[in-house]
Amino acid sequence: MAGAGFITLAATLQIIPDIPLQSLAILLGIDKFMSECRALTNLIGNGVATIVVSNWEGELDRDKLNSAMAHPLEFGEALEAEPV
Repeated sequence: MAGAGFITLAATLQIIPDIPLQSLAILLGIDKFMSECRALTNLIGNGVATIVVSNWEGELDRDKLNSAMAHPLEFGEALEAEPV
């Protein structure tokens, strides 16, 4: 909720007399945590979508996928060692 969204929320809270403006501090703290959760959800969703689409297109190599999932660190290190 950085930037314009936070300013809009602050302006809205000033108009509504039942909600104190000091509640923005609490919302800002909660938003930091929620932002990290959104990023994690987005990362997982992108990974799942990649697998689903590659399977749908017939491009999924299941043996390579199973090997990478069984030994993710070794697979990642091997990819880093490969020249681009």
